[in-house]
Amino acid sequence: MDEIVKVRNYFQRRAAKFDSYYFKDKPRLWQILDYLFRQSMHQRFVRTIEEVAKLKNPTVLDVGCGAGRYSVALARMGITSILGVDFSQPMISRARKIAQSSGVDKNCGFICGDFLEHQFMGMFDVIIATGFFDYLKDPRAHLSKIRYLTLKKAIMTFPSRWHLRNLIRKIRLTFLHCPVYFYDRSQIEKLLKQANFEDFRIENLGRDYFVVANA
Repeated sequence: MDEIVKVRNYFQRRAAKFDSYYFKDKPRLWQILDYLFRQSMHQRFVRTIEEVAKLKNPTVLDVGCGAGRYSVALARMGITSILGVDFSQPMISRARKIAQSSGVDKNCGFICGDFLEHQFMGMFDVIIATGFFDYLKDPRAHLSKIRYLTLKKAIMTFPSRWHLRNLIRKIRLTFLHCPVYFYDRSQIEKLLKQANFEDFRIENLGRDYFVVANA
């Protein structure tokens, strides 16, 4: 089976489970597990919101948006033009429901489709791709398209190759038949330069590298 199909199947099966990280009301045990194993998800969420907030009402593209948690958070801040794209229909369905229940569905829209194949109508001030490159064996084409569509900055994360939590994650996702890939700093720098990003900074968040690349 093609690896992209495996990833799509994984997120179609486990959309609700994956999105449960963002639930406020959950059993104490799950809160502890999230703190121990998913702390970087909170860190990258906070850092992304901070970076986007530096710009005045930018147009935003959220690549691999999942259930739209980033998009909805940005819309609730007052950003009025946000588009999320993800290839998992259950994730997109959840994103639309969450946006509607949050009262921001007029400010953020969602597309179910492949980022590489979709023909976007224009460029975006900010492109977000967090938790996206984890599932790409070769991210070069995706990075090149992100660079092409970025007017001001791209905000991305790459999971660290040399982190114990990612070894555990690798074992778990292999058991669940979902491919996952990891990166080191030098590899990320090389990939960014190949995509014609010259001005960027890389922060180590522990499990993830957080990247802000200026256009």
